[in-house]
Amino acid sequence: VAPAYILEKLNSMQTESFGTALVVISGGEPFRQNIGPLANVLIDAGYYVQVETNGTLYCETFPFDSDHTTIVCSPKTGTLNKRLIPHIDALKYVVHADQIDPEDGLPLQALAHSARPVTAKPPKDFVGEVYVQPVDVDDPAENLRHTDAAIRSCMKHGYTLCIQLHKILNLE
Repeated sequence: VAPAYILEKLNSMQTESFGTALVVISGGEPFRQNIGPLANVLIDAGYYVQVETNGTLYCETFPFDSDHTTIVCSPKTGTLNKRLIPHIDALKYVVHADQIDPEDGLPLQALAHSARPVTAKPPKDFVGEVYVQPVDVDDPAENLRHTDAAIRSCMKHGYTLCIQLHKILNLE
């Protein structure tokens, strides 16, 4: 789909001004596509662009150095793409109560992916936010256990708790 078509659709959906307009590109792995031209069109139109990535790929044409882009990485493998690392603004980890590293409070594995040896950790000089989110296993008692583990991890290590409020409020 052409970037101009997407911009036209976004603009037609705006019924009133909410201040800064944010477009989040996620789903699968966004950097499998050449999303640079789309990001540039959106930025030129006044949008902020956030990409949610697993951190394995890099897009040569993406405007990483723009003040209008944010990269949120949810590692699923044991390493992050070295060219992407300097551009990551936040890391988001989904934790399972039985799969948390006692040293850093982060997951050993991510959503049943087989990271070797463990899910990629924040780089040593990382200054962005680290979010921890409890896994949702569709079982209220288990979800409470995972949420408690995520809260303990955040409190002990200074991470930010990330919850899916729509699930807690039954708005799915």
